[in-house]
Amino acid sequence: MKKFIALVLIALIGYVAYYVWGQMKEFDVPYVTSNANPSKPMDTDLVRTIVPLPSYYKSIPVRPMVALSGASREEVFNLRKEAVAKSPFAQENYRPLDATFGQIVSGKPWYAITLCRGNDHAETNGLSEETRFINNPTALVAIVPSVMFFTEKDWCVKENYNAIMQQITYDGENREITVTYLDLPLEVKNRAPYNLNGLNARDLGYPYVYVDMERSTYKLSFRETNNASTDVYKFRDFLHVGPSCDVPGGCNNGSPRQPEVEFDKDPKTSRMPREIYLKLWKERPASPQDEPDLTERIIILPKGMVITKGY
Repeated sequence: MKKFIALVLIALIGYVAYYVWGQMKEFDVPYVTSNANPSKPMDTDLVRTIVPLPSYYKSIPVRPMVALSGASREEVFNLRKEAVAKSPFAQENYRPLDATFGQIVSGKPWYAITLCRGNDHAETNGLSEETRFINNPTALVAIVPSVMFFTEKDWCVKENYNAIMQQITYDGENREITVTYLDLPLEVKNRAPYNLNGLNARDLGYPYVYVDMERSTYKLSFRETNNASTDVYKFRDFLHVGPSCDVPGGCNNGSPRQPEVEFDKDPKTSRMPREIYLKLWKERPASPQDEPDLTERIIILPKGMVITKGY
């Protein structure tokens, strides 16, 4: 009898495993692997590896960066409108908010994603770093290196720019965004090397943010005593022509500096993905504990872990 029960259990386990594998194949569910063993999926709910995504859980393709130097303001606006139209925030007659995009100037150069300096000015040829946000409006809050105050050597270290989103999903039923990044390797002595960029959040009507440290497994270390984890913060991001690129006449770039959302990377390491949990509101809430209008989970993959299958 015991042998019979054991055989039944083994058969049942085999059937379940076969069924789950079939579902993953049918729905092309992504999984995360370690470089040490790329054939073995890792146990994480980051990418919902066990069951197919429900109908309300939507994968949003990460749109690539493009070169904008020399583009007209209307060309940039059209690029933005196309991206928003294909996002969960699509709206009839959308036009970029004047407070966020209104100061863009036609024909000006834009910072390139490499950001390396040469000939006493910043790189402006190639893919424009602001298109990480312009082209991906669903990522309401993004992580960016605070490169403005780095030395020339820091600016040209390729590994500094891993803060490029790898995957975006939107859970329409629970009003939750998930944005996935590779490991954040950058460390700068006496300087918070990263910040939260809220250009999309402000432009699409969710300017108020709170970093819920109790629900975050990636522990940010903010430099400012009063910051986005101590109280609700209102993003002030906008695009304009500024002189920081040292190109005559200036470049279109993001501004202003916001110390309240600048942070150091988590000093602890982990073999598993960790997350920064954000609450977002359209209007300022009475308390950070109020129910948010929308949440965003920023997932940080550990060093050596990569997304090997897409939706």
